[in-house]
Amino acid sequence: MLESREVNEYISEHSDPLSFNGHNGSTVQVVKFDASGNRLASAGTNGDVVVWDVLAESGLYRLIGHRGEITSLNFFAMKGEAQKSTGTFDGLISSCRDGLVKIWDLSGQCCIQTLTGHRSEVWSADLVCIDERHSNSETDSEHGFDKNTRWRLITGASDAQLRVWSLQNHSATSDLDSNQSEIASYIGSIMRESTSERIELVKFHPNGTILGVLSHNSKNIEIYKIRSDSESRKKRNRRLRRRREKASLSEEKAKLKGNESKKIGILNDDVEEVNSNENDNDNNVLSLLEEDLPVDIVKASDELELITILRSNHKIKGFSFATGASSRLLLSTGVNTIEVYSFKNPKDKDGSVTAKLITNIDLDGHPTGIRSIALSSDDLLACSVGKGAAKVWNIASRSCIRSLSLNKSGKKSTKSSLFALCCSFLPGNEYVVVGTRDGVLLLFDYASGDITFSEDEAHDGAIWSIDMRPDGAGMITGGADHIAKFWDFEQGENGKPELVHSRSLKMNDDVVAVRFSYSQDPSKRLVAVSTLDSTIKLFFDDSLKFFLSLYGHT
Repeated sequence: MLESREVNEYISEHSDPLSFNGHNGSTVQVVKFDASGNRLASAGTNGDVVVWDVLAESGLYRLIGHRGEITSLNFFAMKGEAQKSTGTFDGLISSCRDGLVKIWDLSGQCCIQTLTGHRSEVWSADLVCIDERHSNSETDSEHGFDKNTRWRLITGASDAQLRVWSLQNHSATSDLDSNQSEIASYIGSIMRESTSERIELVKFHPNGTILGVLSHNSKNIEIYKIRSDSESRKKRNRRLRRRREKASLSEEKAKLKGNESKKIGILNDDVEEVNSNENDNDNNVLSLLEEDLPVDIVKASDELELITILRSNHKIKGFSFATGASSRLLLSTGVNTIEVYSFKNPKDKDGSVTAKLITNIDLDGHPTGIRSIALSSDDLLACSVGKGAAKVWNIASRSCIRSLSLNKSGKKSTKSSLFALCCSFLPGNEYVVVGTRDGVLLLFDYASGDITFSEDEAHDGAIWSIDMRPDGAGMITGGADHIAKFWDFEQGENGKPELVHSRSLKMNDDVVAVRFSYSQDPSKRLVAVSTLDSTIKLFFDDSLKFFLSLYGHT
């Protein structure tokens, strides 16, 4: 089988991208490569999973069983547990909004187990192999099997619970019975008290020691530590010891009261509580031989420990752990930025764990939608505007050379931030004029980044359009107040250009666009005004007399 490096070389030799078609019109939601990079699994909204051969550029088979949108896919290859076993299970785990998680045997191309009990949509799942190598057992090392290797599957659903499953490969055992036919077994859940929102994403650190959990529409990421096998058993021992002490204390109280029947009732209730409550922190086995118990008898609360909550200033859309031993996390926010955090290794015991923001990567773009863009007359610069920001770009270098926060009267306050709707370069390409939703006109020098002129009451509503006169002596604006206004350029006391209102053209509806014709002769120049009633009216620029109406838009 080829290595990932060979797959990358194979793909790099092909100039045309690979294209796989096989989902029958269904939108592809999730794609996942296996460890070798030779196979690709894709899934969409119709619930079908298709496995592809990347090198052969063809589909291998289709896995059918879900009845909803697939939310996650995870390849895994698990060796057999028994001594002298060489069998390896080649599997794929899929989660779906139908509330089911399925384990697929890729060798047999079939589903061998369905995990139920979520009672709601499953939005994310992740799988990790926790490998704790020890050289104490020569027998285990001889057969290549380490009993301290743990497979854990975490699923997150709409009920905000983290459900934990233990995976074991029984397919290679020589004495297989019906009770060992299932690979995954449920070992408990974590009740999250910080939020009731659905779990959007769960993801393990590559080294298997850390788990991150992101809730829907949240600014926080919960970071859990995965305890080692010995730490989990010690946690269970302490829990069982407290349970026995509690039972003993109840028995002593019953004896003091001389009520034997009440004592029996208390003890029976206590035992029933242990056996019936799956989400309790106590275990249902009160045994003195803890080391002889299988690892899956340890509950989820024994293995997972909340160590910190990473808090961002913006809503988080996704995150990923950096590879390697360093505890770093990258997250993408709803304002088009990437934040990198570092937190203390959870193995350290000298203090609480805190997350620290290392860097904030701003991609120079607008944090929200771009509402208008204008080119300079020499086609060297471009200006784009949106909510609270105007940006000037160098077209040749494709870089942002100036980013200006739009505020009333130039005040540096987020409360006075304006929503820009239109923009245009002034003649000479040294200044940019911006019209906003509040009817404010701003004129700024992009070289210095300063707002040189502000007309706070240019229009009584949103300014939808701006256009420059062909002779460069003025401009026209159209707004939601049904008025098209003409402005002249004059030099102010500071030598900077200013806008002076000269004429107004009253319309019967919102003015959504205004344009001058390109004639240099004022007697032949026309002004086109489009309004919200789907008509375009033409006027003579010098007299503003009506010339023609254009119909056809609906």
